[in-house]
Amino acid sequence: MCCTDAGLNFLDVVDFYVNFVLLLVDFFKTFAAGWIYGIEEKLVTLGPKIYFSYLGANFVSVIVASGLWFGVPDNTAR
Repeated sequence: MCCTDAGLNFLDVVDFYVNFVLLLVDFFKTFAAGWIYGIEEKLVTLGPKIYFSYLGANFVSVIVASGLWFGVPDNTAR
């Protein structure tokens, strides 16, 4: 199937759906890990300042990087 002219399209479709499913599965694994290890207990133990600074350092950096990646226009000369 990948040896035909449409092989790259098949590969692209499979790659997209595999990546999407893996992201979804990883989200659920992260949610489960927070539930099993008691994220509310960590908030009480460590304090909100440390807890929210850790969350901000991880998630805000990803959001800013995504905004820069998708927000900057393509300036390639044609």
